Amino acid sequence: MPGNQIQKLYKYRSLAGDSREHTRHAIADKEIWYASPGQFNDPFDCAFRISMDGTHLTEAAERISESIREYGEKWFWKQNEKRVGVLSLSARNDDMLMWAHYADGHRGLCLELTMPVNNDLHRITYSKTRPVFHFDDLSKQWQNQARFERSIIEILTTKAYDWAYENEWRCIDFGGSGLRPLEESILTGIIFGLKTSDEDQNAVQGWLDQRSVPLTVYRAQEHLTKFGVKIDCQD
Repeated sequence: MPGNQIQKLYKYRSLAGDSREHTRHAIADKEIWYASPGQFNDPFDCAFRISMDGTHLTEAAERISESIREYGEKWFWKQNEKRVGVLSLSARNDDMLMWAHYADGHRGLCLELTMPVNNDLHRITYSKTRPVFHFDDLSKQWQNQARFERSIIEILTTKAYDWAYENEWRCIDFGGSGLRPLEESILTGIIFGLKTSDEDQNAVQGWLDQRSVPLTVYRAQEHLTKFGVKIDCQD
């Protein structure tokens, strides 16, 4: 992807429980949380199937190839769980389901990130079939490096078709889960939900006061003639 393009993307956040601190980090501390695949709410997220086609197995191993395949899937999933960190974003800021699921029933907020489009940012592919990983690529001896790298990205950026409404993009980091620096200029807006309390808005304003780069504050408003929300500037 060309590095001189930008994409406005959104992160729905809760202001309740442990999520509140992650939200404060992003706004005040210029750090954002990258989750491991095991922390995703969809148990099928990053699921894959191992192909044994063309595998270099001994005759004895061929007889237990199904057991080997199952072991390979479990082992490789654990490697991804330990080594991969993912920042999940959406191209939409007005989806009622995401406001309900990820922003504490519209009581949270949505971060607006203006992201450079580069090789760390990937658009999700929605599919009815799982991506494929070739068993031979688990071995340095037989590994096809180009296919291996392509498979890793496909596994991390393919989701079940049911989730297509989320219009998701992902930033991927191979240093495991945890906080990552967030360049202050990338966070360009905050959208308060329909039901964000005055108390929470005041707390968020305190976090905003710690920033040196201003951003735009918006508010989700209820459509009067249809089911949905619209985003209005609050300033």
